[in-house]
Amino acid sequence: MLLLRALALTTSCAFAAVGCAHCDWVRWVPEGVAAGEWQEIAQSDIFEVVASREYVAVNRDLAMTAVAPLTVEAAKYFNPRYETAPGKQAYLVRAVYGHGGTGGYSVLRHESDLRIVHDSLGHSDACNASALIINLDFAPREVYLEVSIDE
Repeated sequence: MLLLRALALTTSCAFAAVGCAHCDWVRWVPEGVAAGEWQEIAQSDIFEVVASREYVAVNRDLAMTAVAPLTVEAAKYFNPRYETAPGKQAYLVRAVYGHGGTGGYSVLRHESDLRIVHDSLGHSDACNASALIINLDFAPREVYLEVSIDE
């Protein structure tokens, strides 16, 4: 199932690439990394930064880096519903999205790399900067961000 989902994401992302050229946060996975090697991160470890805190996350904390470790207090600042996970560190991570109201995020892992894909529906290409809080048992080395918009 994961392999099929990864292949579907790969094909639909090509459509979105044209409209996302202006979004400098978008970073595609290099060709040498096989789609089937990515493992999905549990949704219970992923929290979206709330809209009222997004400006701080995007323009202050993630302006110069793709990922930053967080204290529990900082994670709760960005999303009051944040929950800790035993043995895991909270990270603030860059994310991009097309049409927020019609889609959702998938977060995948390959070794110490993260791949964050936002799938949505819409009639035009769009790319917006956002952020996620992700509980991880490793320190991310690379972060790849993709947007997929289906009409």
